[in-house]
Amino acid sequence: MVYSLRNLIFSFAIVIFVVLLIVLRTLSALRSQEKEQVKIIQSREALQTLGPAIINMQQFESAAINYFNTGDSDFLVLYNTLGARLRNDSAAMAGLARKNREKRISYSELGAIIHKVITLAPGVMQSQQLKGEAIAGNWQSIPLADTFKNIATKLENENREILNISYGDSIHLTRETFAFVKIISGMLILILVISFYFIYHDIRTRKRTEEQVQQFNAELEKQVKEKTAVIRESEEKYRRLHESMMDAYVMVNMQGRLLEFNPSFKEMVGYTDDELLQKNYTDITPVKWHELDAGIIEDQVLQKEYSQVYEKEYIHKSGRILPVELRTFLLNDNSGKPEAMWAIVRDISARKEAKEKLRASEKNLRYVLSSTSDNFYVLDKNYRVTLINEAAKKSLNKAWGASVDTGANILDLIPADNNGSIRKSIDKVFTGEKVEYELNHSQEDLSPWVLVTYTPVSDEAGAVVGAYIVTKDISERKNAERELVEAEAKFRNLVEQSLVGVYIILENKLAYVNPRFAEIFGYEQHELADSFSIDMIVHPGQMKKVAENIRIRLSGKTDSMHYEVQGVKKNKEIIDVEVFGSRTQYKGKPAIIGTLLDISDRKKTEKEKEQVRYLLNERVKELTTLYQVSQVFQTEKRSVKELLQEIGSILPTGWQYPEITAARIVLGDIEFKTPHFGSFFHKQIATFPTPGGKQGLIEIIYLEQRPAESEDAFSSEERNLINMVADMLRIYFARLHEAEINEKMEREMLNQKVQEQKTVTRAVLNAEETERNKIGRELHDNVNQILASIKLFLKMASEKDNKGVGELLSRSVTLLDSAINEIRSLSQNQVTPLKMVDLTELIQNLVDRLDDSTSIKTSFTCKIDPVIDDELKLNIYRIVQEQVSNILKHAEATEITIRLDTGDTFFCVLISDNGKGFNTESKRKGIGISNMINRVESFNGELKIESSPGNGCNIEIRIPC
Repeated sequence: MVYSLRNLIFSFAIVIFVVLLIVLRTLSALRSQEKEQVKIIQSREALQTLGPAIINMQQFESAAINYFNTGDSDFLVLYNTLGARLRNDSAAMAGLARKNREKRISYSELGAIIHKVITLAPGVMQSQQLKGEAIAGNWQSIPLADTFKNIATKLENENREILNISYGDSIHLTRETFAFVKIISGMLILILVISFYFIYHDIRTRKRTEEQVQQFNAELEKQVKEKTAVIRESEEKYRRLHESMMDAYVMVNMQGRLLEFNPSFKEMVGYTDDELLQKNYTDITPVKWHELDAGIIEDQVLQKEYSQVYEKEYIHKSGRILPVELRTFLLNDNSGKPEAMWAIVRDISARKEAKEKLRASEKNLRYVLSSTSDNFYVLDKNYRVTLINEAAKKSLNKAWGASVDTGANILDLIPADNNGSIRKSIDKVFTGEKVEYELNHSQEDLSPWVLVTYTPVSDEAGAVVGAYIVTKDISERKNAERELVEAEAKFRNLVEQSLVGVYIILENKLAYVNPRFAEIFGYEQHELADSFSIDMIVHPGQMKKVAENIRIRLSGKTDSMHYEVQGVKKNKEIIDVEVFGSRTQYKGKPAIIGTLLDISDRKKTEKEKEQVRYLLNERVKELTTLYQVSQVFQTEKRSVKELLQEIGSILPTGWQYPEITAARIVLGDIEFKTPHFGSFFHKQIATFPTPGGKQGLIEIIYLEQRPAESEDAFSSEERNLINMVADMLRIYFARLHEAEINEKMEREMLNQKVQEQKTVTRAVLNAEETERNKIGRELHDNVNQILASIKLFLKMASEKDNKGVGELLSRSVTLLDSAINEIRSLSQNQVTPLKMVDLTELIQNLVDRLDDSTSIKTSFTCKIDPVIDDELKLNIYRIVQEQVSNILKHAEATEITIRLDTGDTFFCVLISDNGKGFNTESKRKGIGISNMINRVESFNGELKIESSPGNGCNIEIRIPC
């Protein structure tokens, strides 16, 4: 039992080994079969392409010869059609070259021959002077078609041989596989029989197994023979099919019933397999072609076993008629009797459409040739015109005084004075050389300048057969060239006379400099003209900076650059220069072009300007202090103590060291001190008298030690400042005393006439306006200009490399900008024109400022007589300005309306708002409204106020014109 089990296990192991061996052998055979299948597919594809290509080449040659023998246009159409096929064949050859590495050179050579034939074909067709046998001989003398047929036939035979060998190898591999399987199977059966013999000792079972194995082998052998027969039959059938296949393939019996067809045929006619197998070829052919088909079968297919390529039509399943091109072959049985017919069919719908498009294209070409402005004509080697456009006919007729047309000998038409030069140019072109020259006409009705080009025309063999002459009008280009030369001369003259240095740097050398550039560095212009190295004129310590700046511009990171650098003059003197440079092209290479300024003098004065800037800053502080003090004096209803307190708090800001400055003002028993006033190191005092006999005192002290100036640690300007403040206090108290006296006098004059009161009021208003204008002009012309200069100097200082200084100065610039804007705004509000007053512009500026600085919507309309007195216009502006100010302060309005109108007898002003309004009976009239009333009454006018809480306010003014 153990022995039998061991034998059984051993037998199964052998069986598994044999099965694996069979599987591996089968897989190897399948891989070999796949390789042979690839060869078969490639050979079939090559045969499908080469056969039609040879036919197309033969027909193309035949069509060319027939066309020139007969002149029949049908052959010309066929010639162009076959030319299109050759283009497709050229693309197919390129595809075969890509897929078949072993024969890539041969397929590429075939494609090159086809391309050369296509390239030479138009030239041959255009040679209309050659006829009949001359062209036929020409084609026969060109070996291109024969070379193509020889190479293609050789490749076709090689592919057929490969196809036969591959089929034979495939069959041989199949047989070897089956033989191997048979041998291995026999061994397997033998091993199994032996195993069963030792296990079961059953001879009868062993014989039964052997009989079964033999029966299996016989059946397997039978199947191998049947498969081999089928493969041979299929090989024979498809070999003949693919030798001439172009597109669609169809086979019919002798009665016309469809037997076989390929997918392309089904796609062409639109039927399914079952539908086509039920049809006769006459079912898909229009009736008008039946007689032609029968004649071709009778006269060609049955006689020669094939037909010529001919055209007919098929009926698509949808009913659409489609043109086709086909060639029919006869298929005989083993006894030589006709068995069936098969054909290769090509859909030529696209070709028909292309033919129509070609006709349209030729028509468009004729239109183009007749409409182009360039003159051109073509000559053969006998100097006869073979092609000429209308423009050339007209121009040559004007130039030569003779009509030039196709067929004319050009030598008979050229005037005697031009015959020699033109013939010489044509003869030169006939040798294969291109000739081109510019010609200047003096004849008025011809273009002043033309470009004449003679180009040789070659045939397909490369021989010159004619000349192509083109005449192009270049008058505009000549004019442009002349203008360019003049502009260049003007530019060079401008650069040479320039007061700044101009340079061009090419490859780190000076390619050009103007006289001023050379003068800056102490050279003569010719010394810097011959590629002078820039490191000779740049300070060694800054050469790296200059080289980097040049590199950045040449690399395209930036187009232009502006910087300062130190230069070296010829006498080794160091100078400061300011450089402007941009990237450009010079002599076809990247270069730098720019200008250069000598800023040495400017640099020398910068230190002086620093000192001036400091002094100006001090003067600005002093002027600002005076301005603030003057503003305090203008404030109404302020006590003496409040006045002195506010002036005292202002004073420290005007001195040189405000952070350590303290002030004190004393008037009688009134005293004001700023914080920290006490022990001091430096002191400055000024006194002022008052009309009451009291003596005032102003005292300024420094809380820390400072260097000596013209007066202790104080400058002379600070002495003037403290004296001016003291004098302003003296004047203020004198005017205050005078005002009290005037007030008493005014109370005594209340009973004077109303008109005198109006006159005085107007005089006061004019004086006030004059004072305002004076203050505004002083602020604008003096203070504002000083501040603007400081801003300029501070900005120049901020451009220095020291980052700390730059930051401080940038802040100073910002603060001064604010001061300038404040003073400008104040001066604009204060200053008004005294003559030629434009009331509309003044009020419009006021409205614009409201729109820019507030969210209030303002409406302004003006219809006034321009001859109104300037004084009245100025007072009207002040009234509008005062009321707008009142609205902004108190009304909380969102809309303001201002309207000016001139009537027949009155000048009317209306100012209204939609604010919170007020009760006109209970609210006292303030200074602003009183001033408005006084201004109106001074012109004998009246002012009316209408307002109530929540209903806004309307002010209407009427002044006699």
